[in-house]
Amino acid sequence: MGKLETTVFYFDDAFEKFGWLLRDQRYFSEAEILNMQILDVRNRNLGAEHQDTIDAMKNVARTCRGLKKYSEAEKLNIKVLDARKKLALGNHPEGEKLQIQVVDARNRILGAEHPDTITAMAKLALIYYNLEKYTEAERLGIQVVDARNRILGAEHSDTVTAMANLAVTYCDLAKYTEAKQLQIQVVDARNRILGAEHPDTVTAMAKLALTYYNLEKYKEAEKLEIQVVDAKNRILGPEHPDTVTAMADLAVTYRDLEKYTEAEQLQIQVVDSRSRILGPQHPNTVSAMADLAVTYYDLEKYPEAEKLQIQVVDAQRRIHGAEHQDTIMAIEKLAAMFNGLGKCTEQEQLETQIMNVKKSIPGEKHQASVRTMVTLPASHVTNGRMDNLVKGTCFSYYFIYPNSHCSINQSMVFSIYQGKFRLLNPNSEIGFIKRTQFQHDHFVNPNLSLKYLD
Repeated sequence: MGKLETTVFYFDDAFEKFGWLLRDQRYFSEAEILNMQILDVRNRNLGAEHQDTIDAMKNVARTCRGLKKYSEAEKLNIKVLDARKKLALGNHPEGEKLQIQVVDARNRILGAEHPDTITAMAKLALIYYNLEKYTEAERLGIQVVDARNRILGAEHSDTVTAMANLAVTYCDLAKYTEAKQLQIQVVDARNRILGAEHPDTVTAMAKLALTYYNLEKYKEAEKLEIQVVDAKNRILGPEHPDTVTAMADLAVTYRDLEKYTEAEQLQIQVVDSRSRILGPQHPNTVSAMADLAVTYYDLEKYPEAEKLQIQVVDAQRRIHGAEHQDTIMAIEKLAAMFNGLGKCTEQEQLETQIMNVKKSIPGEKHQASVRTMVTLPASHVTNGRMDNLVKGTCFSYYFIYPNSHCSINQSMVFSIYQGKFRLLNPNSEIGFIKRTQFQHDHFVNPNLSLKYLD
């Protein structure tokens, strides 16, 4: 391996692919050694911010996860994310302009159908995506899919990857129907080409489940997510972070299907696993506790819900401080629980805390402060009358759905009267994962057809 530094990039690419093969066959120790050597060489020859170096770092992180070195994997993944962000946004303001020039030049010299031209377009689409220029990313993504379909065929892995990436862009544009159509094709193709147990196939299934969820097709999402959890249990084991995340996603789908008992069982496992693997103070563990607290509330296990949410508030204060948005949200949810339990004094105290904190951060006229002050009188005047219950429920609804309009329609009022109003938690970590968990597949190198996904 000492000659690796002097080999041409063709052999560097071959070594990388051999590393994937070792990892795929679960020779994690050997894969780690090889991937570390590749990373070291690329750091020296290409620099730390080159795309190929970042890819090598990601490969090391994946191997660390296979060896259950979760702390090292997490640190490397953070470096990868930072490097990708710098590459697309921070330290390369000319990146977009230069890549447009590359696409134009390759179009003129090589032609629009040449693989190198298509790869350049794919890179530009990724830059647009990272810059949140989703319309431009969509336009290029469609061209890349069409070109690869014509040249390589619909079953080629590069074509399938291009389809998967375009589907992600569609999701960010809220074009979920278009995304679903592509993702169904991706799942079918990867099943045939790679097999049902391959990590890329399982990831494609998870992405399709997410799209079904966003389309509010919860039954379809549930069916796929059960398959994803089972597959990750078999392939990675029940304690692997990816398995635990899949369980958390399935739990939130169960909750939307009002299968609260099933959600509770999964969320207890998620909290226990994250406590052991990450520690009780890790943000992901605390978020899992918050999700479980809401499910307890849905099951009318009010003492358990209150106790757990108090722990969440205390943990968020220790981790982030009193003025952090996560801490404020945790207090708002606890106040909403107190409201639903009729603990008006405790609710009022928390509302006052929220108002004072928000006033001290953005100023009294900030929208968040105004919202809190508008809803504050609900607890001051609550006296058991139904109109005040409606006001109080509006308070609960407003803070659990902070991006929703604070209005109560007839069906909601009817639910309040019937005692059926539920405390939901769509802005918790699980909901966040469902919106942002999946990034683009690696598609910038036409030779990297079998590169693993995150």
